[in-house]
Amino acid sequence: MAMIRMDALLGLLEPAEARGAVLQLGTGMVPALRRRNGVTPAPGWEAPLGAEQVRELLREVVAEQDWTVLQHTGYLRLLHRRGDTAYLLRIYRIYEEDEGGLWATLRVLGAMPPESWTLPPAVGMALPARGGGLVLCAGPPCAGKSTALCALLDLLEAGPPRQVVMLEQRAALPARGRRLLLVQREVGPEAVPEAIAVALRQGADVLVLDPFPVAAAPSALAAAEGGVLVLGTVESGSSAEAIALLGAALCPREPALGRQRLGRCLRVLLGLRLCPGREGQLHQACELILGGPGLSAAAAQGSGAALLAYIAAGRDRGMHSLDDSLASLVQAGEIAPGDAYLVAQNKHRFAPPF
Repeated sequence: MAMIRMDALLGLLEPAEARGAVLQLGTGMVPALRRRNGVTPAPGWEAPLGAEQVRELLREVVAEQDWTVLQHTGYLRLLHRRGDTAYLLRIYRIYEEDEGGLWATLRVLGAMPPESWTLPPAVGMALPARGGGLVLCAGPPCAGKSTALCALLDLLEAGPPRQVVMLEQRAALPARGRRLLLVQREVGPEAVPEAIAVALRQGADVLVLDPFPVAAAPSALAAAEGGVLVLGTVESGSSAEAIALLGAALCPREPALGRQRLGRCLRVLLGLRLCPGREGQLHQACELILGGPGLSAAAAQGSGAALLAYIAAGRDRGMHSLDDSLASLVQAGEIAPGDAYLVAQNKHRFAPPF
């Protein structure tokens, strides 16, 4: 059975010894395991996989709604769980004329990410009780951005009643609410600007974009400037990169002006990472940037150094850099200095000897 074969293939990647190891599947190739010492064929597999075999294996770990996304876009990325182990699954369609040619990788991440984020207290104080603004959760794939978004919605529950419209590529966020009137819609990235316009006509107080399509930045920012609170997730390597991506989308000819406009509207920017702990579990590391008079100028400069200077000037408000968060985890003994070094912005702070 395909289920047994896929389970057996994933079983070859033992998390205790292979964190970061990758299972490779593709049409016309033998399943292979990529580790630090090279690529080897999967034991027990000698013949190359046909297109139908690859589809059968992948359909065992991909839900129907996600498979539909793959058919429309030619690319899919999601988190797969097997027991207590998390895998990052990427699938590519390599032949544009049909879905016959597929290439997939499953990378061992380690333990499953936490089911909830513990947000810094300053975040709750920065969220406006009423009025608009922009709140972003930025980070690489599987950094816990959607989980942080859920934590932000929980904070909004403590405020006044609001109408919340959630625009998601696939409905994954839990549609829970007591004081919030939640409306959940599945929309593709290209349809987000129109969906935003519809939500505004219907009187939305809060927009949730998961993910936040870069092409929808002008519509989303206009809504935030018009008094709507906009929450979104942005895939990026850092907070500075997220600002650069959105700034370029806002003003392609003068990205600095786009970044400056974005900085004026930002209320909270969370730069998120998940770091493996000493015993295999994942820990939360978080950069916190709060809106303020100097943020637009720092964002306009377009450099990580300018943002770090802004953070340093606002430590009394609760702001801290990603490296500060990593240092706290190291001092608490929850992660090793070597693991902090891999994701740190200032490598010298965690450089060997540890």
